[in-house]
Amino acid sequence: MEEVLKLTQALGATVKDISRLVELVLLVPKDAAASHQQSDSAQPFLTAPDLGAALPGLSASAGEFPALDDQAHYACAFPIAVRLTSNLGLRGFRLKLAVESAADLEALKDLAPKTKESVGVDKFKELEDALYR
Repeated sequence: MEEVLKLTQALGATVKDISRLVELVLLVPKDAAASHQQSDSAQPFLTAPDLGAALPGLSASAGEFPALDDQAHYACAFPIAVRLTSNLGLRGFRLKLAVESAADLEALKDLAPKTKESVGVDKFKELEDALYR
């Protein structure tokens, strides 16, 4: 937990945030998957895409991962949107405020075209994946 918090400190992540990601199975402690796969990686958590390799009974391509509800999508997308718009400086101040006040997934999706225009297609890809997967 300490290592993940250190890596996400710049995003403002808290123990509660990381615990919620674990609850949503967006992060899985490696020791939970250790009986299924040995890994010498230094990362303490597996991300959802890694679960297919770590837990052979699951297949992301077969759609066997739990579907994310709107709140889970929002929980993933919101910090990305905040980080992207925080880097815009004064020219993106109004968009940053709008993103920070977005209370649900639909509000973030409504801001997506303006965010894409402001940050560029390449940087927006990360947010697009979180909003529409």
